[in-house]
Amino acid sequence: MTHSPQTVLAERELPALSRHCAAIELHFSMFATQWFMCLFVLSLPSETAFRVWDRVLCHGPAAIFETALRALRLAEKKVMAMDDAFDALVALNEVTANLYDADSLFQVKLKQPIDNAHVRLLRAKFRADRLKE
Repeated sequence: MTHSPQTVLAERELPALSRHCAAIELHFSMFATQWFMCLFVLSLPSETAFRVWDRVLCHGPAAIFETALRALRLAEKKVMAMDDAFDALVALNEVTANLYDADSLFQVKLKQPIDNAHVRLLRAKFRADRLKE
């Protein structure tokens, strides 16, 4: 099975949450697609979304993945408490909708930094695997 770059990074950064989401059939595409396509403007308060945009413009696409992983880490306990994909999605949306303090989002520590070269590598692997299917 081919895994998207966001799934690979989430499995590395948040393995327990990734397993839980798989168990309740909450696929990352159910929320990450909107996050990535709209650059968080529909899920974060506007002040925080604008700060994300600043980071994307300064640091490139890796900033999008870092933001997603940080948001997931902040929502991890609430999502892990849910036994249903819909309830977990609602909990995740509640956390992101209330992230008015952008600094608290950006201060969340990641296990490993994400750089643009790694993102390009994951995307290339994902595309190559999809072509084989």
